[in-house]
Amino acid sequence: MQQQRNHHDDAKNHYRSKVDEEIKNSLVTLTKKISDSRTLREEEDLENSKKGKAEKKKSIVLQKDERNLKNQVLHLARNNYKALGTFIRLIDYRVVEAQVRINQESAEFILTEMDNTSKKYAITT
Repeated sequence: MQQQRNHHDDAKNHYRSKVDEEIKNSLVTLTKKISDSRTLREEEDLENSKKGKAEKKKSIVLQKDERNLKNQVLHLARNNYKALGTFIRLIDYRVVEAQVRINQESAEFILTEMDNTSKKYAITT
């Protein structure tokens, strides 16, 4: 019984470490990308400042459209950042759900194997 518990604990810890490591790496990358998306750089302004060029003249309508689009993108990025905690919680629930499903399928497989009387070493309970 003790050996079985030790083996069970080792397998559980190994599985947890792998899942936690994968989730942590994915979520850290996702969090960084979403955090970076809240700050929007205008490439044209950066390009002009590097080369010392004069700012190109744009029509007022085009400037308003660009400003509105920029505001919409920043608003969406802020909303994504605010919803990040809920998204991480959802991912955690999905991982737990997958673990439970894997355990159920494994238990059902073991029970069908134990119930199979055509096997040479059938186990009866």
